[in-house]
Amino acid sequence: MKIILLKNVPSLGVIGDVVNVSDGHARNYLIPQKLAAIATPQMIASYQQKKEAAQAQAKEIADMLDAIKKDVEANIFSFSVTVGKDGSVFGSIHKDDIVKELSKFMQKHGVKQEFSKDIIHIDIKPIKELGEHTVEAKIKPAGIDARTWRLNIVVVPAE
Repeated sequence: MKIILLKNVPSLGVIGDVVNVSDGHARNYLIPQKLAAIATPQMIASYQQKKEAAQAQAKEIADMLDAIKKDVEANIFSFSVTVGKDGSVFGSIHKDDIVKELSKFMQKHGVKQEFSKDIIHIDIKPIKELGEHTVEAKIKPAGIDARTWRLNIVVVPAE
């Protein structure tokens, strides 16, 4: 079935894209969730303008991400964990914790869009050791190429 996207859908495309999907996926998920509509010539014409606006917004986000990359990579993200008397760590730092801190950092530096774990991909096992760690994060907002950043993580004992 040929549909037009009404919202950004990470696995399919951005607003205004005309894509072919299975009938069941369109009827059971995309259309009821108001993520897409059946592509008619009138719908295609009206969403062409929205697509152009979405592309302009994507370019603006890409420029912002490129501008703060050096600041992000120079920053040290510090996390504290409870440590036992023998030095064993209780708990760990998960990718969700890192995403939350990275998102806060980006908002402090003027990035208005909220970034969630759907957009920031970090492929690590939970960090269960004190010290410095380097983590690779891929930022992939809809409509732009992925950006890869190296994050400096420091895990310290809680006071």
